[in-house]
This record gives sequence, C-alpha cells and structure tokens, in this order.
Amino acid sequence: MCGVGGVVVCYFVGFFAGWWVVVVGFLLIVGWECVVVLGVCHVFVFGWLFGVCGCGVLWVCGFGVLVGFVAVCFALVLGCLSHALIVVWLLFFVFVVWCVLGGLWVVVSAELTRLQVFPPATVQLDALGSLC
Repeated sequence: MCGVGGVVVCYFVGFFAGWWVVVVGFLLIVGWECVVVLGVCHVFVFGWLFGVCGCGVLWVCGFGVLVGFVAVCFALVLGCLSHALIVVWLLFFVFVVWCVLGGLWVVVSAELTRLQVFPPATVQLDALGSLC
C-alpha cells in the first residue's frame, strides 16, 4: 500500500470525501466565493496529504476523510455555509467515517486473524456481545 498506490488511494478517498461539498455548495448557490474558498482549502490540504499518506491503509483512508472535514471547517470559519448544509454535511461525514472505519476493521481484523494475532471472528463477536 506504500508509495504511488497509497498516494493514488489517498487522492481518490480525499477527492470523494471533500469535493462533494463544493458541488453541494454550488447547487445551493452559496456563492462563487465560497466554492472557491472550499476548493482552495481542499487543494491546500490535499497537497500536504500527498507527502504524508503514502503508506498504510489506516493513514491513507483516515487522512482522506479528514480532507473533507478540514475543507468544510475552513468554510464554516468564513461563514460560507448555511445551517442546513452544516447538518447535512455532519450526517454525511459521520456516515463516511462509519463506513471507512467499519471497512478498515473488517480488512485489518481479517488480516490479523490470518496472521493469528487476533482470535477468530466468532470469538470477537462473542466478546462484543458480552459488552453490549
């Protein structure tokens, strides 16, 4: 996952996690200024990510999702987004994080089970059930 492959994955995860905000903002006509602000902030953080998240699935996906988060935070600070859009974005962000973390947990636990670092999945589910 290191090197070019990691950077490519980071690129696309960040792209889909962040640029939808620009599209939604444009469709809701929040103004060209806000679209530009979101775009510039996204690209700025994005450039930084290129030097950071070249290795590791967790790093790649985690930073990719954070791209969208940071871009929206910049817009919120500048007062560009309406309250309705903030709520929609927060719900979407929670959904994305849930999916990414859930998917990563499946992949990582499967790999660790294969390497016999973790017990089989049924044992994990039993333990989780006892906590609930």
